[in-house]
Amino acid sequence: MVDELIGYDAIGLSELIRKGDITAIELLDIVIDRIEKINPKLNAVVYKMYDQARVAAIDMISGTKFPKLSGSIFFGVPFLLKNFFVECKDTPFTDGSQSVRG
Repeated sequence: MVDELIGYDAIGLSELIRKGDITAIELLDIVIDRIEKINPKLNAVVYKMYDQARVAAIDMISGTKFPKLSGSIFFGVPFLLKNFFVECKDTPFTDGSQSVRG
């Protein structure tokens, strides 16, 4: 399935979810698998928020926490959060620098 998704951008992936060709959870599992395979070479994903992503995907699907997002163009598409000028609750913030750590 991964090879079939390579040519899609975020809008295309969202359309696949909307059409029911793939679920947000299935897409998230594929993304996590790719991160785990590629990240040891890149070290691009430093803080893995897999559990939070799974909870958010389940909440989105159920429509309980994010009912307004169901019409979003990127609905159900996982994304990475760059730790630079952006903070996320309950996650470490370094602003991309070891001097800010802690």
